[in-house]
Amino acid sequence: MEELCSQLHIDDEELKHKIWTCFEYSITHGLDNDGEHIMKDRHVDQLIMSSVYIICKVANSPQYEKT
Repeated sequence: MEELCSQLHIDDEELKHKIWTCFEYSITHGLDNDGEHIMKDRHVDQLIMSSVYIICKVANSPQYEKT
């Protein structure tokens, strides 16, 4: 995740922490509407990229346009 943030020029430590928290929450509590874990048939990089996008978009960070 650190490398991805670096490549996207995300330098804000608070933003990185929020991205990590979102990712961590999705891994530990991620159930879809059918009660299946969201990791089923997915790669972990998909969750990381989604977490980066979601947090940057919610924070109105200009980096979300680069993702």
